[in-house]
Amino acid sequence: MIDLDNESPRSSPEARAHVKKWVFSALSLDPATVTVMVTELACLEPGCPPLETVIAVMDGGRPTWQYKLHKRADEVAWCEIIHMANRWDEDA
Repeated sequence: MIDLDNESPRSSPEARAHVKKWVFSALSLDPATVTVMVTELACLEPGCPPLETVIAVMDGGRPTWQYKLHKRADEVAWCEIIHMANRWDEDA
């Protein structure tokens, strides 16, 4: 179950914006035609991390694509975004 009201400490908006810039760069997306959302969600299910970062890419030419990282946005590394980009290419 996802808890949107959980008081878990979230990353700063700047950290989420930084991840978003990395996504645009790694996927060579045009911000004028593609929407990228980076959100942090708290999870209360057993074995689920306290917060996970969910990246959604909305490109009019394909279904909305999501990728989850089981950590806060300020803990995400560039190499993880590169790995995500490889998954994007595989799913294309």
